[in-house]
Amino acid sequence: MKNVDRSTKIEDQNSAGNCRSLAVSILLLSLAALATLPLLTPTRDTSAAPLQIVSQGVELTGAGAWHDAGIRGAGVKIGILDAGFQDYETRIEQNELPADVITHTLRTPTQGGFSGGGKHGTVMAEIAFDMAPDAQFCLVNTLPSDVDQFIQAVDWLMEQEVDVILYSRNWLIGSSGDGRGPLTAKIDETADQGILWINSAGDAARRHWQGVWEDLDGCPEAIDPAGTGSCLNFAPNDDWNDIAAVDAEQLLAVGLTWADRWEQNAEVDYNLALSFQKRSTSWLSSNDPGVLNYPVESIVETVPDAGTYNVVVSRPPDETQARQIELFLGWDIDLEFEYQVAEGSIMTPADAQGALVVGAVHWSNDRLEAFSSRGPANDGRIKPDLVAPDGVDTVTYWLSDGTPCDAGGSGACGTGPAAAHAAGAAALVKSAFPTYSVAEIAAFLHNQARDLGSTEPDNDFGWGQLQLGPAPGQATPTATDVPPTMTLTPTATTPPDATATPTSTISPSVTPSNTPEAEPLGHTVFLPLILKE
Repeated sequence: MKNVDRSTKIEDQNSAGNCRSLAVSILLLSLAALATLPLLTPTRDTSAAPLQIVSQGVELTGAGAWHDAGIRGAGVKIGILDAGFQDYETRIEQNELPADVITHTLRTPTQGGFSGGGKHGTVMAEIAFDMAPDAQFCLVNTLPSDVDQFIQAVDWLMEQEVDVILYSRNWLIGSSGDGRGPLTAKIDETADQGILWINSAGDAARRHWQGVWEDLDGCPEAIDPAGTGSCLNFAPNDDWNDIAAVDAEQLLAVGLTWADRWEQNAEVDYNLALSFQKRSTSWLSSNDPGVLNYPVESIVETVPDAGTYNVVVSRPPDETQARQIELFLGWDIDLEFEYQVAEGSIMTPADAQGALVVGAVHWSNDRLEAFSSRGPANDGRIKPDLVAPDGVDTVTYWLSDGTPCDAGGSGACGTGPAAAHAAGAAALVKSAFPTYSVAEIAAFLHNQARDLGSTEPDNDFGWGQLQLGPAPGQATPTATDVPPTMTLTPTATTPPDATATPTSTISPSVTPSNTPEAEPLGHTVFLPLILKE
């Protein structure tokens, strides 16, 4: 994501040290009818001072009407895991964050502690607080790509007994894209503990390529003077995937994965090379899958010169299997591959079975941002689950100028802010219906979503735009509300190693009072999450 100043790279995503730690980390891995409810009593007085700046998403999602009805997130804990919460104390003084926020850091003092890692987490907390101003917030930060710190941070949030976890970050590499990997395994554990994990889809639709291996012409001479190698064709007779308009001293991060074993050592080692203006190889990845276990390669470099850089993928001469190949480019959403594939660009850990994944539509026109990552997951599951507003007003990342982010607009841009709106919305649902399970909260959000794409869920918008609908007790339930009993049916094929129930019936604990029995739903009710309940 970015702020209003497009000339300033976002610190917590684009600092060389942080992105380098991604490669180091992987190298170190051995890698609702609704009932009329009594209004809930707020846990603290939030009426003393109004919020200075409120995201446009509050009104667009219907959260403002819920606030007016007295449903503001009381009794719910939101956990936010991010890289940094710089200036959070100032936001508290400005009433943009709650005074009783609980904080924890896994970063050492030399790594910047709680305020290290930039302002990204502060922005996410600010938006979630706009959506659910009476919720309790637990904030924890880590190095952006340290697996051990990630796991410890999730453990800490579970110890705090949070109801919702927001993770508005994505990793360049770190899973198979189908829910297998150390990060996704930990996320699935939170679902088992009754916590709803909400993840950004990623901003990689223009920074992603995938396809089946094909080589029609060997390797470029600049890469393989002997002419004995095998290099991937991104297009017929083109082995180069260009990254244009790179600035001098800009950080480039490229990640490669291929279809191979993740549960044990990879069968084959592919190579990733980066050159400048199609000259000889300047940087070459050197990951050894026999040591790392996982089939991943990465290059993370601050490049010295402005111009066009080129990515080349090669494989051993004795490799004959036509494997699926996947490339990601991080982190600047203004960069893109020459050859790009938006389909399947969901970034890990958004591929976790237990994650509700959110893409981005601009608040001004409900149009999908061009960079918003699309599904499906690599096992065929529909992703994202929902889309929500981005480009919104915040104090930390300034104000929107009304222009979509993918056209150079300002504000809090990206799927991260979109996910923050969803986390706040989930907290409002949990506050209104305290006995709702993770599956029920997710089903509520899916059912209320406003369709923006095809008539069925799709891999651009998922189930549609985040909407809360009428506040409980404020309107007669409609066919889009969650009825007293409903059947939730997963739409995706369960991976061979996953445990899931094809259908499950849930019964909300609240029975409508003085309200006619709701008509059955006239459409399919979807539950894309695969949960162990």
